[in-house]
Amino acid sequence: MQMFEYKCKNCGATLQLDLDHLQGYCQHCGSAVMIESATLSKLMMEREKTKQIKMQHDHEERMFDKRIEAERKAKRAEGIKSFLHSDIAKFLMLPLIVILCVSPMIILEIIFSVQSAFVTYELPFSDEEIMGKKLEVVKETFRDAGFRNISIDSTTNSYGILAEGQVAEVTINGKNAYKKGDKYKKNDKVKIVISLYSPDGKFSFPYSKDTAIGQEYRDVKSNLESLGFNNIQTVEKSSVASFLSLGPTDAITKMLVNGNEEFKIGDRYPLDVSIVLEYYD
Repeated sequence: MQMFEYKCKNCGATLQLDLDHLQGYCQHCGSAVMIESATLSKLMMEREKTKQIKMQHDHEERMFDKRIEAERKAKRAEGIKSFLHSDIAKFLMLPLIVILCVSPMIILEIIFSVQSAFVTYELPFSDEEIMGKKLEVVKETFRDAGFRNISIDSTTNSYGILAEGQVAEVTINGKNAYKKGDKYKKNDKVKIVISLYSPDGKFSFPYSKDTAIGQEYRDVKSNLESLGFNNIQTVEKSSVASFLSLGPTDAITKMLVNGNEEFKIGDRYPLDVSIVLEYYD
């Protein structure tokens, strides 16, 4: 606000007026202050000049602030660029990349863990319903219900009614008494053991050396697993014939049972006997 002096025409007192208020009353005699047109024109020019000067000053301040901010940004960018090309950045970049790659997996794992805390699985059988069923039926039914930690065992207790290879008992977390529909959470880590009846703890083998050779290894492996054999290894072999597509692929070329290549249909072995299936790729 620009002030100027003005003499009261009535009492001669000196008044202080500003360019935004060009009329008023004398503080000494109370008479109205009226500024002449010539003086008013001069004052209006002064006021316009003052506005122009202020606008120019404000513009220069804004331009100065923008220039300072641009210099700061350029300095920060140059600092970041210099840092990224430094040895320290190269040293830190690898763990940062690893963190960025691993973080989504960690987040997903946390989400799955939270979901698992609320997901429940229901038992498809009661302890009384299981006895006498086939292994593959019991195993697949548990898997269809969501259970995964399933192992196979044997027992010599026939309960007076079981034939060899039939399910005698299923224990869940070490317990053999439960009801159909009992609920378990995934985080409970349910362990299911299916016990098959055998009078001597051994089971009849369905293959001989001659009947196994040439069969598709997946079919043989699946059949053995359906009977309860659970220690089966597959070994992939390469051959000139398979490379040239002159012979069948995935066909068994050698089968070892308990380390022996000679065995007969009906030989009896425990369920965890070592079985190796070699085949052409």
